[in-house]
Amino acid sequence: MDLSWILLGLIGWALGLLLLLILMRMAKAQDRAARHAQKRLDPFTEVTITQLGEPPQEDNSAPAVSDCADRQSPR
Repeated sequence: MDLSWILLGLIGWALGLLLLLILMRMAKAQDRAARHAQKRLDPFTEVTITQLGEPPQEDNSAPAVSDCADRQSPR
């Protein structure tokens, strides 16, 4: 009985650590994309780009709010 609780605890810690690492990787990708977006909007801003290259591409399947505002609704 004691061994099963120890194993269950170790599995719980491993899953928690895995979840934490996944969340940290997602936050890193989002921060990098935000820095690149800010640099595109204002090229003279003092934003540090930590890695060369393009940021991860985001899913643009839904239209942006500005795209929807330009369209007139049919009446």
